[in-house]
Amino acid sequence: MQAATQSFSMFGFKGTTVDHIAKIAGVGKGTIYTYFENKEVILQEIIQALIREMKENAENAIRIDRTAFENLHEVLYSVLLYRKEHVLMIKLSQEVKEFGTEVAKQVLVQIEKELLSYIQVFIEKAIVNKKFKECNPEITAFVIYKMYVSLVVELNDIRHGMLTNEEVFELFKLYLMEGLVMAR
Repeated sequence: MQAATQSFSMFGFKGTTVDHIAKIAGVGKGTIYTYFENKEVILQEIIQALIREMKENAENAIRIDRTAFENLHEVLYSVLLYRKEHVLMIKLSQEVKEFGTEVAKQVLVQIEKELLSYIQVFIEKAIVNKKFKECNPEITAFVIYKMYVSLVVELNDIRHGMLTNEEVFELFKLYLMEGLVMAR
């Protein structure tokens, strides 16, 4: 698995072969096929582990001394920072942009769906615990996630400088908690 992760991170999905993986692992190609049907199955195993790791990072970002809103911010920020800095995620994103590789695209969509589901459940719990107002958790999760991606990942491309955690939180608070309209 480590060899496969290394190969996918270096060469992308399209550029990785089972031969590459076997060579990096120091085993014969047949050994790889003993455990995995093809490179798609190997990538799927890696992605499942990556998703578990992202969720673990999210859970570790939650602290009982913070508000639900602050915790949601920390969860999102930690997950998106992980996603932004993880070598395999970077390579798969580049591959989708450059070549439109369908498998890489499907993997990124799968990861996004898992993150959206996690955020939705977080919001649902906050509503039940009277920490958030009643809302549609699925749509709210989508809006919040897309706003975070814009602030943490995409804005960096435009500004040529990443917003700090504090700056993202202040914007998150302004747009979602306080609103832009001045009191009359």
